[in-house]
Amino acid sequence: MISIVKELLREAIQPSGALNEKELRTVRLIGGAAVLVFLFFVWTAFSFLLPQRNIKYALDGQVLLQGAPIKEGEIKFCTTNQESGVDVSVKIKNGRFMIGASSGLSGNEKYKIEVKGFRPTGELYENSDMSKSTPILEQFLPPRFNIESNLTFDATRQALRKPLILDLK
Repeated sequence: MISIVKELLREAIQPSGALNEKELRTVRLIGGAAVLVFLFFVWTAFSFLLPQRNIKYALDGQVLLQGAPIKEGEIKFCTTNQESGVDVSVKIKNGRFMIGASSGLSGNEKYKIEVKGFRPTGELYENSDMSKSTPILEQFLPPRFNIESNLTFDATRQALRKPLILDLK
């Protein structure tokens, strides 16, 4: 097909008098279309061969402590790839968390998971307006679930398709 297009283009550039003006326009149109189709296939092939970067994935799940949901807390996914990875941290409410795709996890990354659980101490942080006082919270989970955590998550496509359930024991 390329040799036919070359021959038609050669004829269009150096007409022998056999092609009229309408035929010359047709040859140029076909040649231009062939070049565009060729460039489209090259672009498509390269887009599949190059690694996908900066694609973020959503993830939701549950965090339990010995089978019971953690009422309030934070879950942090710490990247193990210091060059290109970004840590992601979200709140836990009634044992559930949700990471949106806009701030989500990078695919094919390995993450260390740190979990913090908060509970009220019974004391209030008092503002000048007493009706807006808020309870003081304390972090109650042992360090093995947060700063000394050995919990990991491999963000593969298969793992990101289903909710993550962490039962801390």
